[in-house]
Amino acid sequence: MKRSIFKPLLSVLGFSILCFFVHYCILIYLIGQEALSNFYFSLRQIYVFFTISSFLIITTLIFVRKRNLDIVGYFYMVLTILKMGVAYFFLHQINKNPHDFLSYEKNSFFLSFILYLAIETLITVRILNKNQ
Repeated sequence: MKRSIFKPLLSVLGFSILCFFVHYCILIYLIGQEALSNFYFSLRQIYVFFTISSFLIITTLIFVRKRNLDIVGYFYMVLTILKMGVAYFFLHQINKNPHDFLSYEKNSFFLSFILYLAIETLITVRILNKNQ
């Protein structure tokens, strides 16, 4: 594998680590460690899910680009819709578990989803614009 394949994946990994620590520190400051431990899915589980799904999406797009550049955008849309479906399942599980800090948990989930969607979109644009 070429070095260019790993560059987007390293970007996602660095982004994930940075965002996780900032997000975790903000939540500890706002609601405390005890309330954070009452979340149905821990913040770490949410970030691991989104990091792995981003790795899979970006790796798939890199290999699809090698075969046919014209369908990369379609693959991105289909894979993002699949990720949204799985994310909806997680969000549904969060809503079943009402507690005092449910709004913080849902906001954390949506913030993570939006952050990863943004980074995946930027990397997809880079993949599409490479060598043009």
